[in-house]
Amino acid sequence: MDYLVNETFYSLKGEGAYTGFPMFFIRLSGCNLKCHFCDTLHQTGEFRSIENLMKEVEESGTDRVVITGGEPLIHNIVPLCEALDAEDYCIHLETNGTIPIPAVLARHWIACSPKSDIETLNSDTITNANELKFLVGERGWFDYIDKVVEKFNPIGTLYVMPVSVGGHPGIRGPKDIIEEHVRLAVEYCLDHPRFALCMQMHKVLGVR
Repeated sequence: MDYLVNETFYSLKGEGAYTGFPMFFIRLSGCNLKCHFCDTLHQTGEFRSIENLMKEVEESGTDRVVITGGEPLIHNIVPLCEALDAEDYCIHLETNGTIPIPAVLARHWIACSPKSDIETLNSDTITNANELKFLVGERGWFDYIDKVVEKFNPIGTLYVMPVSVGGHPGIRGPKDIIEEHVRLAVEYCLDHPRFALCMQMHKVLGVR
């Protein structure tokens, strides 16, 4: 099976509970949302086979693989996940929470960043994700977090992540960070101790 792949690369995980861990990233093309603040140019790509991707994963030397996008679940990622699972790779899926999680990912790590209308979120995905990263800085963000948490009562670790500058090519860096959004996120954590601050460390460090 072939997938439309935007890019693959080996780097440090920049967000969430596994920040700093070396991982191999598979970024699939396309998304079911059109967020104006998206910081990833994920629309284009080339078709790659599972065999080709698995070879590149093996050559990276890591045992952790991030499947991200865009929104990777608009693709049938089950065959790819089954291939990775069979070789005992730890899969880290990044999703926007609107699509159910395939059963093959039950033992793996689900990172969810909800940002769409609450009615479009998938209850099981939001409730059971290992971590949820809420964006800070967009209009209505404060009420949005309250409503999602109240409706779904998620069991995963809760983060707030400052919205940064996005939608441009090249290595992202510290200049992408919006200081006012960082301030708001810090204040939110202090006022809501259940939440932790999630900075995009790859931007802080200026790495891919």
